Amino acid sequence: MLLLIGAGFLHQLWTTTGIVYSRDSDIIAEHVGIKTIEREAVASEGLFPLWNPSMNAGTPAFANPQSMYLFPFDLLFLALPIGIATNLVILLNFLLAGVAMFLFSRRYFRHPAAAVICATAYMLSHRYLAMIYSGWLPKMSMFALTPLLFWACDLLLERPERRTTAVVALVGALSLLQGDMQQLYYAAMACGLWILLRLTAAGWRHHGGTMGRLALGGLLAVMLAAPALLPRLQFAALSTRTEPSYDFLLAESPVPRDLLTFFNPHDRSPNGEVRDEFWENNFYFGCWMAPLWLMAFFGKKRRAALLLALGIGIMVVLSFDTAVVRAFYDHLPGFNLFRQPSRILLLAQFFAVFLAGLGADALLDPGFFHRRGRIALAGLMLLAPILDSTLRIAPLITTVPIAQALPRHAFHDLLDRKNNGGRVLAVGLNSFFSRAALLYCTAAYYGIDMINGATGLEIRHYIEYFFIMEGGTAAAIPHHPAVWTDGLQIAKPEMLRALDVRYIIGDPSLNLEAVGAKRVWSSPGSRTYVFFGGVLSVPLAIWRMDHPLGPAYFATSVHPVESEAQSLDGLVRSSSALDACVFGLGREAGRLEFSGGTAEFLERGYNRYRYRIDSGGNNFLILSQVWYPGWTATVDGAPVKLYRTNHALLGCVVPRGRHELVLQMTSPPLRHGIWAAAVAAIAVIVLLVP
Repeated sequence: MLLLIGAGFLHQLWTTTGIVYSRDSDIIAEHVGIKTIEREAVASEGLFPLWNPSMNAGTPAFANPQSMYLFPFDLLFLALPIGIATNLVILLNFLLAGVAMFLFSRRYFRHPAAAVICATAYMLSHRYLAMIYSGWLPKMSMFALTPLLFWACDLLLERPERRTTAVVALVGALSLLQGDMQQLYYAAMACGLWILLRLTAAGWRHHGGTMGRLALGGLLAVMLAAPALLPRLQFAALSTRTEPSYDFLLAESPVPRDLLTFFNPHDRSPNGEVRDEFWENNFYFGCWMAPLWLMAFFGKKRRAALLLALGIGIMVVLSFDTAVVRAFYDHLPGFNLFRQPSRILLLAQFFAVFLAGLGADALLDPGFFHRRGRIALAGLMLLAPILDSTLRIAPLITTVPIAQALPRHAFHDLLDRKNNGGRVLAVGLNSFFSRAALLYCTAAYYGIDMINGATGLEIRHYIEYFFIMEGGTAAAIPHHPAVWTDGLQIAKPEMLRALDVRYIIGDPSLNLEAVGAKRVWSSPGSRTYVFFGGVLSVPLAIWRMDHPLGPAYFATSVHPVESEAQSLDGLVRSSSALDACVFGLGREAGRLEFSGGTAEFLERGYNRYRYRIDSGGNNFLILSQVWYPGWTATVDGAPVKLYRTNHALLGCVVPRGRHELVLQMTSPPLRHGIWAAAVAAIAVIVLLVP
């Protein structure tokens, strides 16, 4: 019944060949590009993409939590067209949410009908369906897995056996493989507190073995997910998230008047248009559930109802800028890594639906109604969430052909990496115009490599490089986690050339001749996808950069540096990108000749790059690739040492003569994670054997 309800309600996802679309969709703005890179890297290189060359001059792909390349549903993207795969992945997530909530509810509700009502309400809640409109693909998975995580732990608490330990390990691994670490963090904390309450009520002395099995299940879950977790941890350690900011955490936190959304989500403005980001700071859990919440306190599980209501209240308080949030930010490990704590309301929705399920279970007790009355009442309660979402959110869910969502033009072919030997910068008078020119995350879909970007994790040293290039001084560097790298100005054009930028795209009113760019194309209006605007007609111009330095170039001088501060200072002071500041360069510096040469691409892949090098002597070669652990290089098949150069780039020493240099992205954390997962998989199989 649940599968039929979910598939029927979301019939557009499997009866059309388009892709889920909205003007605010992260699916269009981000995930289509992420999945395009996955498909092309696997097809051309036979490997998942470890490196994403389409944004920020290159950034980790596999290690980006948003990629979710190892999550089981993601395999559909390798077998089906992107639009169909996206829709089916969404549908599978929603059906999983319903089944998971049903499994958990059946453990506590006497009546199966109450569990079906609870599961339907969770699967078709306004908050969950709004994720389709907003395109929150990773969050859909964690929302679905949250009740399954509680179910697995509950199963082990009741029967601390080998098989239930394996179940906890498998469900925990799925939760770690999905990409929404913020919701996993909140769900894990809530699940941990719930386990503590259960163990405390049952008496600690009798549950030492249970706690041991929980710990074993958690350890095996981490090991099973290690191929995804270890690369993510490496990326996070080098990202701007290591410099938290309370203002960034709050990021437009709700105000008291937002509590009015408890009665109406206000997903449309008075003129009927969709309200900007109506899913954020939204306290609507489903007004139809209010009588069931009250009924829950008259049933036989009053204590559970009280704890659920208390949990919902705490999560509502945590959504606002209060002393409690400040205390959590200062003292609770991990809390300050995320932003917009109001997103904990996704977990509150789980609590609210379960509380309503307790009320439904109490109403279906024989003491209230006779059998026919209970059947009619169950039917009405089942119909309530379907009608609520049909009226409120269903009209906002639509699909369109992907060519309509992301129109392709001749200028995309000009900028495509197959035709353009270098990279592209998007510029504008402000961030809106910069992103409207060519949305950075969609660049991968068009095959374009950009130096702009937008992702939850940004490499810290590249962010510092980019903002010095824009502002000219270290004071321009933001001291908070960065998400967007918008092109608003160019204070140091040499740093732009050092990134091998061949074209600039942006607002035609800009004058870029001063930075060495010549206008080669313009249009009064080209239809393009604008984030939070949809497909709009945007005036565009393209400039070609004079004298780009190319994919690799030879230094004219080298200065060893020993610290981040020295490196940044050298970057700010230097007037030439050929004046190299190099980390860890020792005796090799004394043998350099600085006699120049030429370098060009032979192969330009995702994880692998080949260069033809013609060196006039023993020279230092600068590669316009962003430094990151995992890069390896060979010259004529012999390994060479790579150095972090000019703060954010790569460099190596090349001997005299003509050579072939191969640059390869590897991931030692991924390799270690695979070994850990193999050991854990054997352990889980042993636990499952009768």
